Amino acid sequence: MLSSLMFVQGLAVNGFVYMSISSIEIRFGLSSTATGVIVSAYDLTVMLLIVFVSYFGATRNKPRLLGIGAVIMGCGSLTWAIPHFTTGLYDYDSAYGDEDTLCVPGRNISHLSDCEDDEWGDLSNYAFVFIFAQVLHGIGASPIYTVGYAFADENATHRQAAWYLGIMNACSVFGPTVGFLLGAYFLTIYVDPLHQDDLTIDNSDPSWVGAWWIGFLLTWILAWMVAGPIGAFPPELPGTKDIQHERQSQAHHNDDAELLKTKASFGEGWKDMWPATKMLFKNPVYDFMALSKTAMVFIVVGFLPFIIKFLENQFGLTSSEAGLVLAATSMPGAAGGTLLGGWMVKKFNLKIKGTARICLFASFITMCLFPIFILQCPQQQIAGVITSYNSSDTSDLDEVNLNHLCNSVCGCAGTETYDPVCGTNNLLYFDACYAGCLDTPDAGETYYNCSCISSESGSADSPEAVSGPCEVECWQLPVFAVGFFLIMLLGFTMMAPSSILTMRCVPDQQRSHALGVTSIIYRCFGSIPGPIVIGAVIDSSCLVWQEVCGDTGTCWIYDNHTFGLKFVVIGVAGSAISTIACLCALLAYKPPPEPSLDEKPDQGDKEPVSTMENETTSAIKRETSTVSLLGYTRKDPDDGIDITEVIPENNI
Repeated sequence: MLSSLMFVQGLAVNGFVYMSISSIEIRFGLSSTATGVIVSAYDLTVMLLIVFVSYFGATRNKPRLLGIGAVIMGCGSLTWAIPHFTTGLYDYDSAYGDEDTLCVPGRNISHLSDCEDDEWGDLSNYAFVFIFAQVLHGIGASPIYTVGYAFADENATHRQAAWYLGIMNACSVFGPTVGFLLGAYFLTIYVDPLHQDDLTIDNSDPSWVGAWWIGFLLTWILAWMVAGPIGAFPPELPGTKDIQHERQSQAHHNDDAELLKTKASFGEGWKDMWPATKMLFKNPVYDFMALSKTAMVFIVVGFLPFIIKFLENQFGLTSSEAGLVLAATSMPGAAGGTLLGGWMVKKFNLKIKGTARICLFASFITMCLFPIFILQCPQQQIAGVITSYNSSDTSDLDEVNLNHLCNSVCGCAGTETYDPVCGTNNLLYFDACYAGCLDTPDAGETYYNCSCISSESGSADSPEAVSGPCEVECWQLPVFAVGFFLIMLLGFTMMAPSSILTMRCVPDQQRSHALGVTSIIYRCFGSIPGPIVIGAVIDSSCLVWQEVCGDTGTCWIYDNHTFGLKFVVIGVAGSAISTIACLCALLAYKPPPEPSLDEKPDQGDKEPVSTMENETTSAIKRETSTVSLLGYTRKDPDDGIDITEVIPENNI
């Protein structure tokens, strides 16, 4: 049930939200910085709540908290879909009103846009509705990755918990992947499905907006379906006390760890909250692992909302095609990575140092792979933006200027609507008007008598233009897809091991609180500023903005080389910080001290201490429960952990 809840959360927050970002930018006239703020609202909410949820959730009914959270999260998905039902029909060709996008000599453009009734400006205010929806998502999801993780870990042995957390993490990654696949299909449906038969554009047009809202209605229903069953579980599962009796602490050794052994009631009230937090920060292994996770979260959460936009611009894909590429690379990569990380810890029974080495290796290789983001298809040669209106002049322009002598009398409507056409000279024009085209007998597919094409001296081709971008040869996409798959595989291999390290390097009483404080740290310095910073960086690469009635909307055209280069710099820097932090955690770890040979364990109500794996010896132990089996303690040469060895059965 925890895996189901994580699947729904990933489907909504990291799947459909990320798939809809590009569409709502166009539909509601939002910049990448604005959508970055919308994405960050989720993490800001979780950060503000997580410390209280994790601290007091450690001693409350954990399943009930998770069930209530699922209900609230469903309300967030419903709220996200509301703007579609409270706005009018989408007008993808509003710049020219009822007129064609052709060149009309002497046309007065002042009547084309009605700025007195600024409906477009009102649409941008829907950003606040999306922010509120993200706040509800954050409230509902805040218990999942702290209280939920702790509930799973405390009801399983150390060895089983690693595998269980790997499965849960895989489901949380599988959710976004399914979101990408379903979102890719929904974006092929027009945003107003009942009017799809009346369209003059298809999903390859830059002004196309797909049905981004359908997925959120689905997650609303699923979240409420999961809420009841998960809230019905008992606070403690059968057999938990026996599992906890057999556990061996691996907490980093310091004076605070010894203090907690003598204070059984520590952490049950408000007065212990700040001392408990200070204990965490005095643990160097915990500090370095929190830094490592923060750096990786900054990259992953910062990049993912804009990966669709990256694929659209760098490789000339539609939103649905970009979603399919993302699903094909992220599903085997991210889900496989989370399962691989948990399986390795379980298979080799890794302790603190072995688990830290997995994180170190994965983050280092990820850093080496980030330069693949510089790959891109050849940038479209856009007249007046990338190159001059003269196709024989291949030099880059110093300044963007769509106006030229060839279209000076056409009365073009600025940059409100982007409807590119490709000329027979292999230049791309912002729209048919800026290409100087006068005729279009076939409903806008082909344009004739284009003055900006015929004005070129020596041109042998007829002055025609075809709707849509020009065709370019591109071999880079398969290479990028392979590299991105490896980044996802190695990056998510760290997920289960890093969570295990966070819980195992602190005393058992602080597991839930440690996860909560870590969540605050990586959200405050990673997932909250990440999308905002990355969004601002993307906006700084914009060449042509949408301008409507003096207001700036979404970006139509980017400098693709600058776009990719900035992604590389940020990715390499973030993964380098993560790698260094993992190395420091590995070097700083100090295992618990080895008990003296004459120290006798407190039997009390517990069974004699034993880590036997032999089934026959275990049976003898059950039949002679009044007899303590002889044994000795040795130190593991890898991690320095005390291991109890039992004298073989034939020597008892």
